[in-house]
Parts: sequence; structure tokens; C-alpha cells
Amino acid sequence: MILVSLLAALALQTPPVPLSEAEINYDYRCKSCHEPGQPGVPDRTVLRQMKSAAIVRSLETGKMKAMGTTLTADEKKALAAFIVGAGSKP
Repeated sequence: MILVSLLAALALQTPPVPLSEAEINYDYRCKSCHEPGQPGVPDRTVLRQMKSAAIVRSLETGKMKAMGTTLTADEKKALAAFIVGAGSKP
């Protein structure tokens, strides 16, 4: 009876949604400093107020250039879009 209940509970669970590449990049490259923000580092609530283009510029030529060196241009754009929220400011 317990086994049947356990199997029924497992069957009702929805499988986890796979992370996007942008989410994986954020978790790996950004999250440890921006959630919560370290001293002198804006936290994610501040980053969400920025334009995507400003985040991309930071990854290309700004303070985050070192973090962006291994990302392609498309990955930088996707990461910036993820940070500010899908469909947000270009």
C-alpha cells in the first residue's frame, strides 16, 4: 500500500524544466557575486533595471569583460536578456 502511494505521488510530479543555456551561464558566471550582491557589486534587482545592451557592453568592454571572454556574441545577448527578464529592454 505504501509503495502504491509512493508511486502514485511520483507519477503526479512534473519533470523539472531544463535550464536554458543563458540560465546555466548566469548560474555559473554571475550568480555567486550578484545574488546577493557582494560589496561594490550590484545585485540582480539592480541588474534587472538595466538595458540588455548595457550588460552586453559590460561583458565586452567593461568591468565584466573577463567573465565575457569565453562567451560568444549570441551567448552574451542571451545572458543579458535573461538577466533583465525575457522581453525586457533591448
